Amino acid sequence: MTTLERLTKILVERYKIDAERLTPQQPLAELGMDSLGMVELLFMIEDEFGVKLPQDVDTFPTLADAARYIDALLASSSPAPTAPLPRQPA
Repeated sequence: MTTLERLTKILVERYKIDAERLTPQQPLAELGMDSLGMVELLFMIEDEFGVKLPQDVDTFPTLADAARYIDALLASSSPAPTAPLPRQPA
């Protein structure tokens, strides 16, 4: 499931927002939530993805922006792959 799909699922299940309304270009400010609801949404996203988000909702104008931001956070926090250690002679 993509980040955008996971965000959509949160909005549909927790906020009862019609999935048909939720497009990548959907402005978050137009979801009909008050400021407390938006802060609560940010906390839910942090819990769902294991990331720390800025508390400024304007950082994510649209669902796609939020998904890109989360993906970038996840990519930057993933440990870099390591090369296998050389074998020691027996």
